[in-house]
Amino acid sequence: MGLLCNLVPPSGIKVTNTANLLVFSWDDKCLFTYHGDRVAILWDVSQVAPAQMLELGPGTLIAATFTATPIKHLVLTYGLDHPTQQFRIVEGCAVAYSPQDLLYPNATIVKSSPDGTMLAFTTTHTVEVRKTGSGRHIRTIDLLREAVSLDFSRDSRYLAMADTQGKLSIIELAGDEVLQSTLGIINDYTASIRPCRFDTEPGWIPVDIVWHSEQFGIFVSSRKEFSPGEPSYRLVWWFPRSEKLNMPFTQDPSGPVARYECARLAPNHTFFACTTPDHDLVLRDIYLRPGYSVGLKGRATACSVSASSSRVAFSFPNGRLGVWHVGQPLFGCQGG
Repeated sequence: MGLLCNLVPPSGIKVTNTANLLVFSWDDKCLFTYHGDRVAILWDVSQVAPAQMLELGPGTLIAATFTATPIKHLVLTYGLDHPTQQFRIVEGCAVAYSPQDLLYPNATIVKSSPDGTMLAFTTTHTVEVRKTGSGRHIRTIDLLREAVSLDFSRDSRYLAMADTQGKLSIIELAGDEVLQSTLGIINDYTASIRPCRFDTEPGWIPVDIVWHSEQFGIFVSSRKEFSPGEPSYRLVWWFPRSEKLNMPFTQDPSGPVARYECARLAPNHTFFACTTPDHDLVLRDIYLRPGYSVGLKGRATACSVSASSSRVAFSFPNGRLGVWHVGQPLFGCQGG
């Protein structure tokens, strides 16, 4: 693991606050960051194009996603009261669409499918799946409560989502049945994944869902505040096509609950990146085996892992950022 680049805003872009939202493009070449002073920057990590400050829509930006090739877009959501915004990425630069070109709903969360064909948006009690680019309606999934996180499977066939009560649901996008069974009563683990719903431990909200690209499994980072302003994170994972169907919550070697400010899961490797209350950037083995890899001490405020799991971005308090190249992490060793 080594430092790939430091990202310093050009003189024409004034940034005073740390980035609290960091999103990689699917090809690892672009990084979008949103800072506390409402500054949004598109970075070309390959350093072919200069950093570009984007003109944002009204409201506070909540979520962002890149679409995959052949046409790369950046889609931003501002909540239910403000319109979704879309940019087309051309040679590392963002070109804004006009409002009349947008056919996407106002939403709180947006996620793109790995094959680049679909976008999923969360509204009050629904998840809307739309065609990338045209915005053509594909499917609406009704929910009892508002979704707080979602992710497409690596083959773009399934959508996992979690609501405000910690219920995690798996939907087959091409199927007709939705939420008809629970994991506890599925007996045939190997035939195929089925539409399912199950509850997480009370009080824990799944804030980050990742489908692993090689193992057909769902990794979930769950958040709970034991006291105001002091969140803790736990990891749990399920393998719907194996006998390891409902594995228990993992226990952190340092104590019953891990004190993480932020936890982002890697889709390809068995690690996750997180920041601690002391602003350490840490890579942890997802199985929490003894040992850990610490990469940066005392300076990281947020982090993100790319879809390929080969890049980790982190933000500094002064608005600067860094990007690391990650090989297969060697846990139990101090990082660079």
